[in-house]
Amino acid sequence: MTENEIKEILENHQKWLNNDGGKKANLRGADLRGADLRYCIGNGKEIKSLQIGTYLISYTKDILNIGCQSYILDEWKEFSDEEIKVMDDGALEWWKLNKHIIIELAEREIKE
Repeated sequence: MTENEIKEILENHQKWLNNDGGKKANLRGADLRGADLRYCIGNGKEIKSLQIGTYLISYTKDILNIGCQSYILDEWKEFSDEEIKVMDDGALEWWKLNKHIIIELAEREIKE
């Protein structure tokens, strides 16, 4: 799907939302490279989000965003303490406290 095709779909979706013709968007299978999901609220199905302490977390079956960091789940699992520590002040302490629950939630998403 090209950028122009996505724009057209979104324009038609906006019309649909405004009861001005158009049609509901269907982006299933679209490759939205570089999409920034950090501040999304999620729909509880394909995109889920929550906040734990100072970090907003959003995740899909493919990507886990924590704060401004975005990686696949396996990368998050493999980060060393040093790699986490340089991501943000207090990140290592926060990660040690919350890592297990975040990974468990994200793994459930992958299985569904």
